[in-house]
Amino acid sequence: MANQKKMVEAITSRDEDFAKWYTDIVKKAELVDYSGVKGCMVIRPYGYAIWENMQKDMDERFKKTGHENVYMPMFIPESLLQKEKDHVEGFAPEVAWVTQGGNEKLTERLCVRPTSETLFCEHYAKIINSYRDLPKLYNQWCSVVRWEKTTRPFLRTSEFLWQEGHTMHETEKEAREETLRMLKVYEDFYKETLAIPAVVGRKTEKEKFAPTVLHEFGEVREAMKIRGFLKSVGNVLRHPMDTLEYAIVPMVFRSLKIADELAASAIVRGIESPYKKESYYVSRIAALDYFLIVVSVGAAVCCCLL
Repeated sequence: MANQKKMVEAITSRDEDFAKWYTDIVKKAELVDYSGVKGCMVIRPYGYAIWENMQKDMDERFKKTGHENVYMPMFIPESLLQKEKDHVEGFAPEVAWVTQGGNEKLTERLCVRPTSETLFCEHYAKIINSYRDLPKLYNQWCSVVRWEKTTRPFLRTSEFLWQEGHTMHETEKEAREETLRMLKVYEDFYKETLAIPAVVGRKTEKEKFAPTVLHEFGEVREAMKIRGFLKSVGNVLRHPMDTLEYAIVPMVFRSLKIADELAASAIVRGIESPYKKESYYVSRIAALDYFLIVVSVGAAVCCCLL
């Protein structure tokens, strides 16, 4: 009992710091530990056993649909990556590059795979000679690297375990049918194995790139609920300091994060994009916005006077 109590005391209260609480939980459960490489984690036996169970279940489902496992190289030549420039440009700010091998500088940079589409396409071009070779249903279990600025164990790390399926078909109709069939496989895995409700549907254009403002602020609202701070005018007036701590400050930091990611997205997508530029949110100030500005300024003044 004493050891259990000591362990619980070592876990940060969820109401005090939600992010720290999550990190404490996964570390105390011996699922993960930090490594000497920034943004990378050590998946401990309990954590890796969970992955193995998930992988075994999914691998059986994939093989029942006729998929075969393959493994592609970890490194991708820059020239090959450029052939699929439109596809990989979204990963550009997160790509890790190898520029030297041993004591020699490489003549061409090598990308540490963020995804393997280009490698699969190159391989398929070599082995598919006619429609008689189709379909090709390949799956890969591996790890990928995306140089993240902000990391969190399991949720977002610079290197993470990965599964990707790549198929080739004789017709577009067959390809679409395969897509829907595999979507159903993922949905069943979520519901039957992980016991997680799955919402199936097509992503909007806004959801495919940087996170939207509504999504980010939705997370702030959820955090406010967890802390027992209800969104209402009465609460704002009665607890200006809580409003500043639980709402205004998190939203400011979320806004900075969104601005950073939108800027990166604009650099790699927006400048040369032939598509019409559009905003991620309606840019107008309503009466409620003015009210919140007054409250936040008032709360800031109170902080200075205390």
